[in-house]
Amino acid sequence: MTPNTPWEVVDPIGFSFKRVFSRTWHVWIGVTLLFALCTVALTLAVLAPRGYLVFEEDVPALTSTDITVLVLSYIAFFALAIYFSALFFNAALRETRGEEQTWATVFRGVPVGRMTLAVVVLFGIMLAFCAIFGVVSFLAATVGPWLQTVVVIAAIVVFIPVFLVVTFVQFYILEGNGVGVSLGRARQDVLASFWKVFGSYVLLNIVCYAIVFATLGLGLLVYVPLLSLGTAYIYRQISGGAGAVA
Repeated sequence: MTPNTPWEVVDPIGFSFKRVFSRTWHVWIGVTLLFALCTVALTLAVLAPRGYLVFEEDVPALTSTDITVLVLSYIAFFALAIYFSALFFNAALRETRGEEQTWATVFRGVPVGRMTLAVVVLFGIMLAFCAIFGVVSFLAATVGPWLQTVVVIAAIVVFIPVFLVVTFVQFYILEGNGVGVSLGRARQDVLASFWKVFGSYVLLNIVCYAIVFATLGLGLLVYVPLLSLGTAYIYRQISGGAGAVA
């Protein structure tokens, strides 16, 4: 695909479907299964040692060892999520550059460090938004319920563009841009085509969820690949090919 070419709201859906349901379908589904298996294995490794306690009447308190294991397991879950998020997004970005992903390439050059930075930025922005909303809402409540209602409505309206900017800023960071540049570009590019980006992203999510429900959960095998590819397509179009294009 060529950046800056005209695109329609439904194009990300078509792009993602063509990539997932292609001759390399086994790569996308296989990586999703691998992520699921790693998650299940890690969960069992954490729960199995204390699983027998479910049948005990008096469950002993957690020991320091148990707490340490839980903390380490949370870190492991976080690392696993970071790695596979970086893998899916990186593979999706390559697809938007016309690079078909195979088992030989999909695990190559996964930007774990940049994905970690992107997640930190994402959580930082969302925490700041929640903190500001909490303070303003508290102050509004001291004036009256009507003002608090206005604040809540305003927060919902503001949250939508903030969420979209935060969603796409990850791709700018993954392609080698600094945090400041990524935030500036994401804000500028998202707001410049806000309604198209908003409609396209919402429609993409609706289609992905519909597939999951229509297949009684089996659609989860393609949910993440479809969403990653569709979102990467939107990013590539609004950014004009920002970042490194290899």
